Order: sequence, then C-alpha cells, then structure tokens
Amino acid sequence: MPIIKSRVHADELHAAKKALAAANGEADVLRQQVLEQRAQLDERAQQNARLAAELVQAETKLEEAHRQLTEMQAHTQVREEHHCEQMHRMAQNVRTLEDMVQASRRSEREGSSSMYHRWQSAGNGSTDDAGRARQRGKLSHSQTSAALQRPPAVPTRSDKAVREQHRSPPSPSPAASLPISAQVLYWQEQLLDFSQRAAEGFGEVQQQLRRCLPPSPAAAGCHAHAGQEPLAASASPGTDAHRWCRQLRRLHAHFDEVVQADSKLISFLLLVAQQQGQQLRTLQERWAEAQNTVREAEGVLDEANARVTRNAQESAVLRQECAVLTEAQTALQAQLTNRTREHQAAVTALHRLQEAHAQLTNAHTRQEEMWATRLAQAAELQQQASNYAQKLEAALLDKERLMSAAAASTEQQLRREVLEAAKKRVAVFLKQLNACAEQLQGSLASLSNSPPSSALAASTVAGGTVQKVSSTASPEPSPPGASSSAYSASLSPLPQSFGQSLLLPESSAAASM
Repeated sequence: MPIIKSRVHADELHAAKKALAAANGEADVLRQQVLEQRAQLDERAQQNARLAAELVQAETKLEEAHRQLTEMQAHTQVREEHHCEQMHRMAQNVRTLEDMVQASRRSEREGSSSMYHRWQSAGNGSTDDAGRARQRGKLSHSQTSAALQRPPAVPTRSDKAVREQHRSPPSPSPAASLPISAQVLYWQEQLLDFSQRAAEGFGEVQQQLRRCLPPSPAAAGCHAHAGQEPLAASASPGTDAHRWCRQLRRLHAHFDEVVQADSKLISFLLLVAQQQGQQLRTLQERWAEAQNTVREAEGVLDEANARVTRNAQESAVLRQECAVLTEAQTALQAQLTNRTREHQAAVTALHRLQEAHAQLTNAHTRQEEMWATRLAQAAELQQQASNYAQKLEAALLDKERLMSAAAASTEQQLRREVLEAAKKRVAVFLKQLNACAEQLQGSLASLSNSPPSSALAASTVAGGTVQKVSSTASPEPSPPGASSSAYSASLSPLPQSFGQSLLLPESSAAASM
C-alpha cells in the first residue's frame, strides 16, 4: 500500500510539473506575441512618419509646380500680349506698305500718262506702227493698274492659271501657310506678274521706237538712190524717238528700284512673321511641358494621398488589433495569477509528497541496485560498440588508401595517354614538314634543270629575285632524307616540352586531388 501511494503521489507530482511547464510555455508564447505586435506597431509608426514626410515633400513640390505654372502663365500672357502688339505693328507696316505701293503706282501712272501725252503731242508725224504700240502700251498699263487696284486676297484658280502661265515659284508648304505669308506670296506674285507685263510692254515700245528710228548710213545710201523721202523730214521724229527712249529707260530703272524695295520689304516682313511663328511654337511647347509637369505633380500627390489613406486604415486596424491583444494580455495575466496560486498550492503539496517520498527511499534502493546492474551491462555493450567503431574506422582508412592508389594509377595512365597523343601529333607534324621539304627540293631541282631560255625569261620577269635565292641557298640541293633528318633533329626537343606542357594541367589536377 505505501508503494502504491508513493507512485500515485509521484504521478500527481509529474502531472503538476507538466501543467506548470505548459502554463509557462503559454505565457512565454503570449509574451512573444505581445513583443512582436509592439515591434509591428513601431514599424508602422516609422512608416507613417516616413509617409508623412514624403507627403510634405510632395505638397512642397506641388506648390512649387503651381508657382512655376502661374509664372509660366503670366510669362505666356506677357508674351502673347507682346506678340499681339508685334502683329498689330506688322499689320500697320503692311498697310503702310500697301499705301506706299499704291502711291508709287499712282505716281508712276501719272508720269506715264503725262509722258504719253507728251509723246502724242510730239509724235504727230509718226507712223501707224507707233500708234499701235502706244495703244498696246496703254492697254497693258490699264491692265497692270487694274491688277494693282485689286484687294490683297488669297489667289483663286484663275490666279493659279496666271501663275502657271508666267512660271511663278511653287506655293509654300501647309505647315507655313499663315495669313501673312499667303498675303506676302500674293503680293510677290502680283509684283512678278506686273514686272513681266511691264517688261513685255517696254519691249514692244522699244521695238516700235527702233522701227521709228532713222536707218543706218548704208540703208540711208540705199534709200537715197530711190529718192522717195528727204533726210531732213525724218530728223525731228528721230530726235523725239531718242528722247522717248531715254525717258523710257529712266522710267524702267525707277520701276526696277521700286520693285526691288518692295521685294526687300516683303521678304523682311516674311522673316519677321516666321520668327514670330517660331516664338509662338516655342511658347506653346513650354506651355505643354508646364501642363505635363503639373499633371505629373498632381498624379504624385494623388498617389501620396492614397498611400496616406491606406496607411491610416492600416494603422487603425493595427490599433484595433493592439486593443484586442491588450485585452487578451490582461486575460492571460489573470490566468497566470490563477496558475501561480495553483502552482504555490502544488508546491506545498510537493513538499508534502517529498516528505512522503523520503520515507519511501528505502523501498527504492533495491530498484536502484537493479538499475546499477543494468547500467553495468549497458557499459559493457558500449565498450563492444566502441571496439566495433574502431574496426570500422580502420576499414575506412584502408578503403581511402586503396582509393588514393587507384586515383594515382589512373592519373599516371592519363599522363601516358596524353604523352602518346602528343608524340603522335609531333610525328604527324614532322611528316608534314618532311613532305614540304621534299616538295621544295623537287621544285628547286626542276628550276635548276630548266633550259636557259626559260631561265632568262624568269630572270627578266622576276628582276633578280632568283639570283638572290640561289646565292643565299646551297649550290647543290641536299637529299631529302638529310634535310628531313636535320630538321627533325632541330625540332627534337619539341615533343618533350610539348608533352610537359600537356601534362601540366593533369599534374595540377592530381595535386589538387
């Protein structure tokens, strides 16, 4: 009965110890979880701080982008105002240019009409051809004045036909088709048309004047034999024709100067318009870049706001989890206090059981003796196992020695095989060299046995090369065997070095093994 009671008490003691160890393990696990949750909370707080700093940076960048955008808007507004002023000034310049052109054409018209009246008053005795020339000149002048009095509009299909008739330059590309450039092109075409018509009219007038001029002296002698008209009758029309020709040339020079000045002014206005268009395009590109930067900044700000909201949600979830964990920690602490009380009660019971166990030690001495005998038997078995392990180690050492010997033998065999392969390669190389030497000697012998005529031809073609070769070579060719033997003797140390170079990696591999 006392043995059974002691065993029951020992079982209860072991169960209490196991329960206490399990409670301690659960408490350690809960403490570890609490520490991990605190670490996660610290990490989340650091991440929130970092994201708040990034948000502040993004806000500063956005403010800077907005400030740059406002500056760019103000700058573009100022540039647009300046551009509008320049366009207004250019329009005024174009209007003044049109007024100047119309005034010059009006003065030219008045001068030509007065000159025409003078010609008509002074040339009453001219021929019918001169009258027809004046009528043609008047008709061309009226056509040019009507063309100049037309408003500056975009050329139509009829104007296109006129341009094709007078071989005008090609129209500009659609990328440069601004209203100012179209107007300038129209005025250029009108100037070209007017100059061509004026040149045609001047040519016709010059032809008529040449017809009105007196003939050359030879022609005058021929007409003198005929005796139809006296020379004094044609003196006054000749002087009038000379005067008209000088006035016509002066008018032509003045008209060329006016046309050149107009073309220079129009080209300058075209260049200014192109520069303004380029500045406008650059401003538009800058405006597009500023809008793109603002869009990028807004996108970055939206991403930062989304991250902040997501982190705020995660922090709220973590706070809830922390609250749950704190509640669980308080509950576990209450359980731990209860377990500690139970543990103290178990300790008191254990002391009592120890007292009872001290009384039962005498009963267990016999069992200890029995265990001692069993331990002696176990020691004998351990000694036998150690002897067996020593024998096994000796067998393993023998096996390693055999393996090293086998590796050395295989390494020597590989070296021999590599040496034999190198010797075979050297023998093949020597055979090839001997064959080349024999071919060279055969060619030298054929050259030495050739007839003198072919030798002379070869000497003339080669330019003395054969004599140099024969002077440097031996006078009589050696037999093939001697040359090959000498060459093989000169190359005899090669296989050993070659074999050594081939065996070097194998020896290094063996050393590493």
